[in-house]
Amino acid sequence: METILQLLKKEDFKFFFTFFLFNFNNAVILKYRRYYLFLSSKGLYCIRANIYYMHSYSWINGIIWMLRIFLYIMERLIMNKKILVFLLVAIVALSLSAVSAADNTTDDVSVLSSYDDNAVVSEATNDISIDVTAKDITYGENATVEAKIIPNTTTGNIKFSLDNKINQSGVIANGSASVIFTNLEIGKHSVIASYNGTNSTPFVFNVNKISVYNMTIDAPAVFYGNNVSAVITLPEDATGDVNITIGNKTYNGKLVSGKTTIAIPNLATGNTNATVVYFGDKKYANKTINTTFTVTGNTVTNDTFFTYFGKDGVLNNDITFSDLIFAGNFSGLNLSTLTIDKKINLIGEKAILKDISLVIKADNISVSNFAIVLTNTSGVESAIDVRGANANIDANIFSVNSAFDKNSFVINAENAVNLTINNNTIVYSGKTNGNGINNIIRIIDSDNVNILNNYIFAEIPSVPVNYMPPTWAATVMSAGIYVEGSANLNIASNNIAIEYNNANGAYDTIHNLYIEGGNNAIIENNNISTKGHTYVYGITISGKNFTIASNAFYSDSDNYYADGIQIYDNSNGILKDNEVFVESPVVAYGIYSSNWGDKANNITYNNNNVVGNSSYIYGIYVSGNNETLIGNEITLVGNFTTGVASSASTVTLNKNDIITNGNNIGNASKCGDSIIAETTGVKIAYGNATVTNCTVKTTGEYTVNTTGAGSVTYNSLVSNVGLGDKTVQANNKTIVANNGPKFLIDVPELVKIYGSADKLIAILTDSSHNPIANANITFNINGRNYTKLTNGTGVASMDINLVSGSYKVTATYENTTVESSIIVTPTILANDIVKFYRNDTHFVAKFTDSNGTALKDNTTVKFNINGVFYKANITNGTATLRIWLNPGKYVLTAFNSVTGEELGFNVTVLSTVITENLVKYYKNESQFVVKVLNGDGTPANGTNVTFNINGVFYTKEVINGTATLNINLYPGDYIITTMYGKYAVGNNVTVLPTLITKDLDMKFQDGSNFTAKTLDGQGKPLANQNITFNVNGVFYNRTTDENGMANLLIRLNPGKYIITSIWNEYQVGRTITIA
Repeated sequence: METILQLLKKEDFKFFFTFFLFNFNNAVILKYRRYYLFLSSKGLYCIRANIYYMHSYSWINGIIWMLRIFLYIMERLIMNKKILVFLLVAIVALSLSAVSAADNTTDDVSVLSSYDDNAVVSEATNDISIDVTAKDITYGENATVEAKIIPNTTTGNIKFSLDNKINQSGVIANGSASVIFTNLEIGKHSVIASYNGTNSTPFVFNVNKISVYNMTIDAPAVFYGNNVSAVITLPEDATGDVNITIGNKTYNGKLVSGKTTIAIPNLATGNTNATVVYFGDKKYANKTINTTFTVTGNTVTNDTFFTYFGKDGVLNNDITFSDLIFAGNFSGLNLSTLTIDKKINLIGEKAILKDISLVIKADNISVSNFAIVLTNTSGVESAIDVRGANANIDANIFSVNSAFDKNSFVINAENAVNLTINNNTIVYSGKTNGNGINNIIRIIDSDNVNILNNYIFAEIPSVPVNYMPPTWAATVMSAGIYVEGSANLNIASNNIAIEYNNANGAYDTIHNLYIEGGNNAIIENNNISTKGHTYVYGITISGKNFTIASNAFYSDSDNYYADGIQIYDNSNGILKDNEVFVESPVVAYGIYSSNWGDKANNITYNNNNVVGNSSYIYGIYVSGNNETLIGNEITLVGNFTTGVASSASTVTLNKNDIITNGNNIGNASKCGDSIIAETTGVKIAYGNATVTNCTVKTTGEYTVNTTGAGSVTYNSLVSNVGLGDKTVQANNKTIVANNGPKFLIDVPELVKIYGSADKLIAILTDSSHNPIANANITFNINGRNYTKLTNGTGVASMDINLVSGSYKVTATYENTTVESSIIVTPTILANDIVKFYRNDTHFVAKFTDSNGTALKDNTTVKFNINGVFYKANITNGTATLRIWLNPGKYVLTAFNSVTGEELGFNVTVLSTVITENLVKYYKNESQFVVKVLNGDGTPANGTNVTFNINGVFYTKEVINGTATLNINLYPGDYIITTMYGKYAVGNNVTVLPTLITKDLDMKFQDGSNFTAKTLDGQGKPLANQNITFNVNGVFYNRTTDENGMANLLIRLNPGKYIITSIWNEYQVGRTITIA
């Protein structure tokens, strides 16, 4: 605004004297004068000046001392100029300073003294002065307007006019009057007070919008995947819009009755800052509030448990995650059961549920990577209870100790079709006394169950099977896996070991697998071990079309009875490629097709290997209809050993190899079976039997003993009395023909010491076990044939000068070949060694002569390792070579100077400094970590390791077995050397860039962008990062998008430029070429 400085003379104004007051106080007179100045020629405005001054009583002649001046501008300056007036009056010099033309104000102004004897002052005729004041108010408040009138002795009423519309009067009291105006609208209001024709200067006051009011945001935390629902509440009569801004996104809501709800989708897990803005209305001022919205992730901890679950342990309905992660230990929740009643994947991250079970009540639920520990102090019956379809229980660890004599299961499933139990580790301890059921896995009426790749170890009591009226159906109290009424069962690739920890009651029994009444069961590739007290069963199965294949069964009874595989009821299927071992003190069955219930039908036994040891033992016992045995191997040891026993209506044996070695001592009828045990290869109690192409060797009198109908033909039969047909006991209903052999070649395995005189022999006998002399027998060893002649005892022999090791050997006579083996044991006895660098482990070998006698002391032997020969003397039969080599793998050769044998051994020297190459992204948290061990493999805590990288040495202490070095180098490839003691090892350290750029070749103004990409510490794109580009001396800032990309449009003239990209304290230079 323009400022004008003017000097006014008395002819430029009219000066009215308005009030004159004398106050006498001793010799001093205080005088107060009020003047109005009406400027006529220098501008159009008027000024009221209050002048305070004092002087002596003789003021007319006076000496004047001016104290203070207050100025009040009553009207605006029309010319919009700021005028500085220097007024000369008779007795006072006045400095008037005008303020902005838009405002009315009161200022203190400095005063200059002056004196003019010629000034003329004329008095005004009006002696009334009115001064109006009012405070600004908020909408809804009442405005109190006060007018002060001078002289203050004035009486009567002052009229107040508001906005020239509303008039009120106030009674004058003590020089002032006031009125109250109500229901005023927001904005500026002008009030004039008047008294007997004298008006005050208009006074303006404001009615402001309400700025102090409640505005609340209620947005409860939600689970990830749900919209945040923000409820914004203002006064009920508030109207208008509310915006919520998050980043560059804005969400709008309109107020209804002072409230609006705004849905915010797709927020990330955690806390998100937001700005909530109400834009105000005619009554309420705008307001801004910063708030935070919380989105809860899918990780449950013990502390946050009840965010996801109710107090009753039921999963909350509003969880939308497909995965729910449990982290850490869970206990002290006052819960014994978690109920999952919606589709979800439960995933453990080092999660332990203690005395808390899972109940699955919905379909499509998976449970993986949990550790569930039940001590059953809370009475929990099962670790996981499944009542839904398509459940998956995978990679969990279970530790369950059952309560005494209560039902107890690890996994209990009923009506749970398509259940998969995979890759779990289960440790179980049962405590039933015969009243409570102890099953590790129990499956009832659940089709398509898969039990795969699990490790199960259980200790359970051996108690009797419970037969309950009226049906007298069996209730198996102690079992590993119990399955009932479930079709399409698949139990595969599991390791299941069951042992009894107590025995109670008569006929106490343990079943490893018990499968009842389900068709199409597949049991394959399992290791099934069962050790029990009285009755022990590896697997008991009934059902149609089952397959039991490629399993290993081990059943061991301490007291009475062991059974590998038992088939019962009206069942059919195939058993193939199984390994079965049974052992008991009294009775054992390798495979048993029982005749209780309806008989089994059409069961095939192919290529099974059955081995057993018991007083009374049966390799394969069949008693159903149409039983077929093909390609099985049966080897039994005991008192009475029966390879195959049959009471089947029809049985066929083809290409089976049977060896039964029995002592045949005592009364065989005590076996307790309807087929009396005896040492024989095949015993047919009744029925139609066909035995062909089998090899049977027994220490009993008969290889085949049959009382039924059928045929025994084309077999190789050897008993303790002879060979071939003469070893078959049969009635006239059985055809016995063409059974061999005519002679027998026996080649015992040879085990000899290197260089000894032991020989390989073959024994040749005829069908009555008489020796055959002067017969040529051809040995084949290592691909070479050697022919030797039998002596008078039917023995042919040959020297063996092989180096130590194992060899296959065959002996052939008249187109009959038998196999055997040779084992040559060394005269240098030592083991491969694995040692830590420079510890006290050394290579020690025992040296013997060819008779196995240790070499004498001070005998010299030699070693060769890493190309160097060393001599050592024998002390107490051994020689020692100290190993001080660097970490690595070596072959050590030892030389026996007496036998001439030399043998190689592996020597592995392990590093006590274990390192790996490091690949990391620039400035992420990855460190170079070295594991440092003592010579015994224990952590070398408290020692120091030195690192050298990029020419700088760093020394770090070993803590908890490791030493670490932070890598804060720029992107590039480095070699780091780790030094510990006398050992040093080098590794590669690769620092990958997190700012990715490349050179740009472009045409002039073709719209090309120079692009930079930012990555986080894991190599993932990083959004909302500010990148600075410096090109041609000019800096540009760009922000990366959701793909981590920032683009700079290039508009330079043709030429070659260097562009530098700067981010996260890292700079990358590139070339831009513009053609």
